[in-house]
Amino acid sequence: LILQVLVWMTVANAPVVILVTMLFATVVTLGRLASDSELIAMSAAGFGPWNLLLAVLLLAIPVIALQALVTLHYAPDAFCQAVLVRAQAARNIALTPIRPGKFLQIANNRTLYVEEVGAAGELRKVFAASDRHGVVETITATRGRLVADPDAGDQLTWQLDGVTLATPWPPLE
Repeated sequence: LILQVLVWMTVANAPVVILVTMLFATVVTLGRLASDSELIAMSAAGFGPWNLLLAVLLLAIPVIALQALVTLHYAPDAFCQAVLVRAQAARNIALTPIRPGKFLQIANNRTLYVEEVGAAGELRKVFAASDRHGVVETITATRGRLVADPDAGDQLTWQLDGVTLATPWPPLE
């Protein structure tokens, strides 16, 4: 997953890399030509500044087309894919303590049982119980999942059959 994120983020940042690389290559090449007195020799041979500009433009035009293609099509898709892969990795890490068919003790005297964990992180046949101040609450759900709570930063909350529970995740060990 790390390699996937790295590849997707490289493509997402390619527009900036392409521009900086083109600028650097042009400046270094012209600087080298000037320092070796090649520009003077080229000028004596009839190759003037406009010819040099034309040569730079012949290189720049395909690079600009590539830049436009990457910026408008590939970079946004790559960034979205990188975000999705990172979210999948976070979900996989968060679901690591859950063992299908085993009871799991969660924070604040809560217990969780999941019969199956799907490939996309969906929990099937969920049983949750809590004991607060002597009052036992039991929740059963046909499906559930961990969702990010935008108000709580990186904290995940449970969503069972569409109802969000305020139990923090990961569980206390």
